[in-house]
Amino acid sequence: MIRMKWQAGCLAVLLAAAGGAAGQTHQHGHGKSGHMAAEAAACKGFVVLSNGYAVMSGMSEKGGHGTMAMGGGHGQGMTHGGHGRSHAGTEHGHQATGHASMGHGHQAMGHGSGTEDPLMGLMHGDDVPVTAGRLCVPVDDAAESWIAVSAQEGVHVRVRSLKGGLAHNSRANEAFEVEVMEGKKPVEGASVRLKARMPHHDRSMAGGHGLANDPEVRGIEAKVTGPGRYTVQTADFSMAGSWLFEIGVTRAGKEAKAYFATPVGEE
Repeated sequence: MIRMKWQAGCLAVLLAAAGGAAGQTHQHGHGKSGHMAAEAAACKGFVVLSNGYAVMSGMSEKGGHGTMAMGGGHGQGMTHGGHGRSHAGTEHGHQATGHASMGHGHQAMGHGSGTEDPLMGLMHGDDVPVTAGRLCVPVDDAAESWIAVSAQEGVHVRVRSLKGGLAHNSRANEAFEVEVMEGKKPVEGASVRLKARMPHHDRSMAGGHGLANDPEVRGIEAKVTGPGRYTVQTADFSMAGSWLFEIGVTRAGKEAKAYFATPVGEE
């Protein structure tokens, strides 16, 4: 009888040990799977946040993977961008976003000014996961035509360069044709504005600088040139690198926003 009780006790210990090991294995596998899923969900390009600002994700200015090395002027702009040209940052943060969660979830910048962090605790070059309220805008290497992405359904936007590949060129500016469709029907009678910025070049603006002919990123009004077609006649790129474009389409008092991103070369 004693021998049988001893054997049963040993069996219970062995089963408990096996169950614990299995639990550890399952927990480790689940964590690894979750980590891989988080990596798969990370955006490589720009992520438009719920407050309308954008952060470069999963790439450096040269297009490589990893955190971007920022110069002293850029780093200072990232930390204190809320102090300079606050009206431009406010315009982009509150008018240029179509997300319902706009303005929520901010983190304090932590330098005693009471100014909120427009990047919401993120840094340019981080692997930023695409969660609720965020929109991934991949950097498209296409030379002359792009399909814009949007968090809003219904309106489809295609953009075409009218002067070939984009370049930072002090002697010849670029131009764009914007095609706006709703299903197969051209969208007519809309107000269309193009905004282009480099979010990772903050300097005095937390949201990044814009075109030379639109430095504060107020947007350039496109002219109607046909059914569902709108033209931006002049876009003066202030430097080469990766640019984020925002197309705002307003009609009947409602605005839809679509985005694309692409490199701009040297002249």
